[in-house]
Amino acid sequence: MEMARKARFLMMPLYEYECASCGIFEEFRNIDEREKSIACPDCGKKSYYRISAPRIKLDGCDPSFPGEYQKWAKKREAKMKVERQKMADHNTYT
Repeated sequence: MEMARKARFLMMPLYEYECASCGIFEEFRNIDEREKSIACPDCGKKSYYRISAPRIKLDGCDPSFPGEYQKWAKKREAKMKVERQKMADHNTYT
């Protein structure tokens, strides 16, 4: 990926557009420009915004991704352990 495209990737959302001749392609655009037509990068014809499923990162909370799930579960358990200790300490002083 070229440097300018990488920089845009970090700052703008990625949207899908459809060209009647060439098919579907993706483009980084500002959110307020997403529904405006855009020229197809292959043939230059007018292409239109296409509503598509969002891309999401499951961040480890889905067991169908075992490595990430194990990391998430380990962090969650450590956090819960700290919370349980805080509660136990609080109950000791009251």
